[in-house]
Amino acid sequence: MEVLYKEQPLRFQKVGGQVGRCYAEFIMRFFRLSLFLFLFLTVMASLWRLNPSKVLAKDGGLPILLYHYVGPLDNPGDSARKALSVTLQDFEAQMNYLQANGFEPVTLGYLPYVFEGRQSLSGKKPVLLTFDDGYMDFYFNAFPILKKFGFHAVSFIPTGKMNGSYYLTWEQIKEIRQSGLVEFEDHTVNHVNLAAASGDQIRFELGESKSVLERETGQPVSYLAYPYGAVSGQVIETAKSLGYVGAFVEGDSRAYSLGFTVPRFRINGYTTLGRFEDIVNGRIVSLLPVYLKPTGSNTQENKSGAVSSRPQSQAAVRQPDSGSSASGPQQRVPFGLSLPRFCFLFWCF
Repeated sequence: MEVLYKEQPLRFQKVGGQVGRCYAEFIMRFFRLSLFLFLFLTVMASLWRLNPSKVLAKDGGLPILLYHYVGPLDNPGDSARKALSVTLQDFEAQMNYLQANGFEPVTLGYLPYVFEGRQSLSGKKPVLLTFDDGYMDFYFNAFPILKKFGFHAVSFIPTGKMNGSYYLTWEQIKEIRQSGLVEFEDHTVNHVNLAAASGDQIRFELGESKSVLERETGQPVSYLAYPYGAVSGQVIETAKSLGYVGAFVEGDSRAYSLGFTVPRFRINGYTTLGRFEDIVNGRIVSLLPVYLKPTGSNTQENKSGAVSSRPQSQAAVRQPDSGSSASGPQQRVPFGLSLPRFCFLFWCF
């Protein structure tokens, strides 16, 4: 009996150790399974928000790049300005990459051929460079680099703002136009939110700007870029009735056909050279962008509903005047997936 009394605790200790090890192994397996499921659901959620046909550039999609400011960023903490700006060094590096890797910026007239799956006339890979708002820094900063590489581009300008502070003058526009490298197309008269405008205002903004631009450049105007990317069915129908054949928005996606909502990639201070390479080569995962109404003293909303962000630093050319101001479109922030966040919280609890 004494022996049994001494062996009994040892037997229970042995069994208890086995239970503890089994419990620990169960916890580890559950943790690994949870981690696997979380990663799996994250990938599935990303693919759910993705149009798989736009991942690779194997189906003739055209990268259309959208620029605003090209110039120095005096205040790196100015996120609104950074979301609209590309430095001279970055812009030249991007153009150098295009030239060194077999890309050729095409003109608007060649778009129908590109969308049919053809290459550019030289046999190189086509890309379309666009610039919005007609800022003066285009003349001082972007245009000399375009001339250096012999690249074509399109500038969408709001005609009512030309000759104003930090905007191109009509003389500069004519000089640029004579180079044969840059086409000037419509961006309305006053850079208004067309989706929030009345029918009469839409017709005025599109019709008047088209007439003025054709008169000043001596060239037909057939394309439009919507301010703030804001568009509605009424805007499209009005544009068609006025003789436009295509229009551009922002969409962070390659373009696959010519129409009235042609998407463009915004290139800004957050675009690294690696991401730029992914964009033009079609290797990116095209997640939808989120547009937030900027807050604070630098934000204004006009009666038509258009939102303008006025960065504190307005220096955009090599000879800046910090006392001026310029308006820009809504602030853009990276898109976040809600499903992975939900899954993460679910598995944590």
